[in-house]
Amino acid sequence: GDMVKRLSQQRAHLRDITLLILQKYDVHCSLCGRAFTAADFPARATDLLTEHHIDGDHSNASIENRVVVHRSCHKSYHMWLRRSNEKGSYLLHGSI
Repeated sequence: GDMVKRLSQQRAHLRDITLLILQKYDVHCSLCGRAFTAADFPARATDLLTEHHIDGDHSNASIENRVVVHRSCHKSYHMWLRRSNEKGSYLLHGSI
């Protein structure tokens, strides 16, 4: 009862804070370049964002190696990478 309600309220608050940070600092998807919006944080579903490890090494958790991306962009990127059978990282949007 009360615990479930508190957890739900905390999740909603965390969602709002995360969205505020991403919008205030004009954070964009590093793969497609689109800005993050409230639509990327549906209230009752899985968040549509994830992290991408630039060098492909998931054990390298340094802040410089991790970027926020749309989940769909991340999936498309890894499908492209598998199809092209290439090693290394995708040229991220804005890194030219």
